[in-house]
Amino acid sequence: MILELLENNNQGIMTNTIKLESAKISKFTATFLDKEVELKFLNDFKSDSSGMNATVCIIGSVVYLLSLISNYFNVDNTTVLITLFYIKFIASLCLFLVGLMVKQKGKRLSTDFWVVFGCLGLVFANTYTVFVRIENSQTVLLLSASFIFIFYNMLYIRARYLFILGILSAILVANAARLTQQNSEFITSIITLVILANVFGALGALTVRHNRRRIFFQRLLLSQEIKHGKILEKELLLLATTDSLTGANNRRRFFDLANTESQRVKRIDGKICIAMLDLDHFKSVNDNYGHHIGDTVLIEFSEKCLFILREVDLFARFGGEEFAVLLSEGDLESAYKVMERLRTSIAELRFTAKHEEFGVTTSIGLINYNPKQESIDAALSRADAALYEAKHSGRNRTVVQNH
Repeated sequence: MILELLENNNQGIMTNTIKLESAKISKFTATFLDKEVELKFLNDFKSDSSGMNATVCIIGSVVYLLSLISNYFNVDNTTVLITLFYIKFIASLCLFLVGLMVKQKGKRLSTDFWVVFGCLGLVFANTYTVFVRIENSQTVLLLSASFIFIFYNMLYIRARYLFILGILSAILVANAARLTQQNSEFITSIITLVILANVFGALGALTVRHNRRRIFFQRLLLSQEIKHGKILEKELLLLATTDSLTGANNRRRFFDLANTESQRVKRIDGKICIAMLDLDHFKSVNDNYGHHIGDTVLIEFSEKCLFILREVDLFARFGGEEFAVLLSEGDLESAYKVMERLRTSIAELRFTAKHEEFGVTTSIGLINYNPKQESIDAALSRADAALYEAKHSGRNRTVVQNH
């Protein structure tokens, strides 16, 4: 029983094991080639990326709005200043609201689309001030080009959205330069700057994404090793404390738990009863029907005992066909009733082998145990003596020995 459970656990571990081949990352998109691992990564970083994008949007909106301070000291025309205020205030407010929305509902909406929408709005507002000739074109266009690089390195959205944002921002900046009829030298400079911003920004973004996935995969492997270690630890504990055939506690576990229960009962002045059980004529079952049938009898016997006993009771296999029971929180009379119910239930079990049906019986020795007066070993010796008496009194009975 226990061996089958351990085998199933090992099969589950093998099924859920992440292969090293899954660590491969695309050089062009910086995504895992394994779609399942990529999906795990996206789910794991969804909240982090939403928080980062929200922060960039909110800070970007505040910084852009603060550029009005420079306009206040450099623009003499009140009408132009008011126009600038409205343009920058609306653009900043939109980007700020996008940031708040992404922060609060990032897991429930398409954050990539809204982040691109908000950032493009900021670039458009910035270049629009050049179209209407209310700001210095060179300063504004250089600022817009720098926005592209910032987008690439600060925002965390899917690669295709990032490239779309960079390209559309570049188009806006280039058209602003052309429509404001700048000299050819400046246009060449701005085009070069835009290209460099996109190229180096994209490379930087891909590098960051590649490193994030590599770190994530290392964490994934580490968490997998920790998980497997805990499973193996549980399996070792199970093997060390449980009988591999029946699933009952083994002798060592019985003594550990019995000593703990004895200490508890000492403090509260409670009552404990101990019973020793032995299957009658079990050797003849093995001799007549084979050990595999004997194993079946032991397994069903243990299952019946565990079904009848309470969760607070302690049931263990001591070896062969010999078992022990520690009954907590009850007197000898109630323990006797439980043992009799168990004995009659065992007698009702039926097994089939070699085209014939047979049953088994059990003999039980029951005692009351006072931890203040004797050790657990002494109590088990008395229970064993009661069991011996039950065996020699005709078997299939419960013998009670009162201390």
